[in-house]
Order: sequence, then C-alpha cells, then structure tokens
Amino acid sequence: MGKSGAKKKKPAVAAKPPPASAELKATPPSSSLPASNGAALHQAVDAGVLLRRAHELKEEGNRLFQSRDYAGALRQYELALRLAPRGHPDRAVFHSNRAACLLQLRPVDHEAVAQECSLALQAEPRFPRALLRRARALEALGRHELALADALALLALDPDHRDAIDLSYRLRARVNASSAASASSATEPTSRPSPAALGASAVVAGLGHSSPARPFPKKQPPPPLLLLCSQISQ
Repeated sequence: MGKSGAKKKKPAVAAKPPPASAELKATPPSSSLPASNGAALHQAVDAGVLLRRAHELKEEGNRLFQSRDYAGALRQYELALRLAPRGHPDRAVFHSNRAACLLQLRPVDHEAVAQECSLALQAEPRFPRALLRRARALEALGRHELALADALALLALDPDHRDAIDLSYRLRARVNASSAASASSATEPTSRPSPAALGASAVVAGLGHSSPARPFPKKQPPPPLLLLCSQISQ
C-alpha cells in the first residue's frame, strides 16, 4: 500500500497555568488596604470569615467575664465589634455585653452603659437585654420617664419578665411622685411683696399686710394765758 500524502496533525498542547508567584503578586497584601473603619477590608475578605472570628472573640470575652476580668472582656467585645459588618444584628450582642462589663466596673459609668445599649438597640431594636440594661442605667441617672419607656417596651415583648415588672412598678411610682410634686408647686400662691415695696397706695387699696391705723388725737382746748406765761418764764 502506498503512503497517504495527508500530513498528521500535531496534538494540542495544554496551556500551562501561571505560576503561583504571579497570583500572589496580583493580590495586594492586606496591610496595603486602607483601614477606614474596616470598610475596604470587608470588601477584600469574606464577611462570613470575619463574623466567625468576631464570635470567637466574643466567646473569649465571655470566658473573661465569667472569671471577673471585666476590663479584659470589654476589650474582646471591642475587637469583635471591629470585625462585625456594619448593620449586622449580632453587633447588638457585642454592644450589650460591653454594657454588662461597664456595669461591673467601679465607679459605674451609667452614661456609657446607656450609650452602649442604645448602639445595641440600633442594630436590634427588640433586644431584651439592651432594653433592661438601658432602663437601669437611665434610672440611676434620674431619667425616670425614659427608663419607664424602656421597661414598658420590654414588657410588650415579654409580659412575664420579672425584672421588667418590678422595674416598671418602681419607675411608675417615681414618675407619679415627681408629677404630683410639680403640680403642687405650680398651684402654690406666690408670696406677696411687702407694703414698703408696694408703696402707700397698695396699703390703702388693701394689698399686703398693714398695721392698724392710729386714732387721730382729739383737739384740746388752748391752754390758758396764765399757763403759757409760766412756761415761758421757766
């Protein structure tokens, strides 16, 4: 048999993958990313990974809290907040746990406690622990009406919440007492100015306290001429 004149096709050669060093060069290191509140870092790394790490930090904070290292637990919850994505509902837990730490530190900064609870409620408006802790902080600050509003909001979520029931009774009594005191002071008559400040016309008109009028002396007859002469000689 004669040889065929057709040329044999060469097998296709598979393209080689780029070296791993090229991939590493294409990805900028995390240290070169801008750290504006972690926004760029959240775009470069999976948010789920960051959230898992945030919960690990929270668990470490819980262990420190149980061992009464409240300052150490406070730092762990702060680190967890730095990793948690903005607007994520789990941020409410981290802020509320920070409030729990602040309640254990002496002296208690009730203003900071209320602020942490407010941040927690921004992330999760129906978070019971944040409502209870903010109500107690506001009560300590003397803001009884706002504290009562938080206690009632908690009772709307859980009508059988024992702490919220006790707190609402106590706060309602204080709010009612304050309202009664304000109403009493508003109805008390104001003190009148003295007659000296009002002037003689006010005394004549019957305003203010006036002393009883003195009787006018009766007219006496003129002394006899002989008596007058004796007085002059003396």
